[in-house]
Amino acid sequence: MCRFKQTFVPLLSTCLLFMFFGVSAVFPAGVMAEETASITFYDGNDDDPNPGPSVCILPIESGIYDFKDIAECVNDEARFFRVVNAPSATYIRLDDHPSCDEDHDDDPENGHNQNFIFIFKVVKNHATMEQPISFSQLSGTAEGQIIQGAPGLRMEFNYIDKDNNQINGKLSCVKITRSAVPE
Repeated sequence: MCRFKQTFVPLLSTCLLFMFFGVSAVFPAGVMAEETASITFYDGNDDDPNPGPSVCILPIESGIYDFKDIAECVNDEARFFRVVNAPSATYIRLDDHPSCDEDHDDDPENGHNQNFIFIFKVVKNHATMEQPISFSQLSGTAEGQIIQGAPGLRMEFNYIDKDNNQINGKLSCVKITRSAVPE
């Protein structure tokens, strides 16, 4: 009988706590809630290492996001970005050409002069950057390297037109490619 009380009473107490207070009383706030995967872009001053106001927030979902076609995004203003809760094996391409054209060569026939392309891959599930980082910081990241200040993001392709060297305030397109969820 004594063993029954030692086992049953604590078990009953725990069950009553769950019923009365719910799961949130046991786990800290926010532990069970997932943040939506997103990438936020910020304006700023080229001479200031701190980001300015947000100019666009995009969900991390497969697609091409042309800032000229999205009313909520300001074209040619972003200088910083921050990734939150990005799933692994996601590719993110930042491009100054509105169509995220795959060809980074100059195209005089169409008046296309690409300033930059950055493509990075999320290599850590739920990758979240603590602080926004500047596009200038991306330009110094070698291909295959983890981006400083962006744990879980690896630079896959880094192209900058050395003649122009215009990176800040030139973002026009973001292409996101999420990998298929395994079955």
